[in-house]
Amino acid sequence: MVPAGTFFSIRSAERLLPELTRLLDYIRSEVTLYQRWGKARHFTDNDVREVIEEIESHGCILRDPRIGIVDFPAIRLGEPVYLCWRFGEKRIRYWHRIGEACTKRRPIKREEFYGDEEIRSYTVKKREILHDEEEYEDKIIITIDMRGVDQGDIMVEPGEDRVKVLWRDGRHVKAKAIALHKRIEPSTLATEYRNGMLIITAKKKR
Repeated sequence: MVPAGTFFSIRSAERLLPELTRLLDYIRSEVTLYQRWGKARHFTDNDVREVIEEIESHGCILRDPRIGIVDFPAIRLGEPVYLCWRFGEKRIRYWHRIGEACTKRRPIKREEFYGDEEIRSYTVKKREILHDEEEYEDKIIITIDMRGVDQGDIMVEPGEDRVKVLWRDGRHVKAKAIALHKRIEPSTLATEYRNGMLIITAKKKR
């Protein structure tokens, strides 16, 4: 299990690129091979799912297995953001803010990003729970970084315009309320806990 609140320097993220390239190449080749045979191959198939889990066990987030887009939690000028890498790129050259789509990534200025020592100092002083909200035609998907928290210690309280996440940290119960950009149907909320990421899905209110 990757420790809660893991952030990457550009250097530490780039050290993972050869391994991520190898794993993503396997996923892409498996899916392409089955497509040539006229068979469906899904990213939920067990062996492909295991490779995806191996990728995310490093602490990064695989956004799109087919294209090969990976985000790395990082700190830019004191703000938690994501370094964004795409399969085939030799180095990490882009970033985007929490809650922004990867299509809005922008070029990095390396001097703006915390190195390993600065990250260690930051995480001692401040614990961030990062989250993303993605909107689709009929639903909303919220991904929350809960690494280091046991699944059984997490509870979600849905509302129409916000989602409240509670979790146990030792003897204390902590909470984070996430205001939603669109109203949802609370009764449709579903959760999945995968590799330290809490994935919340709900239908949008019409």
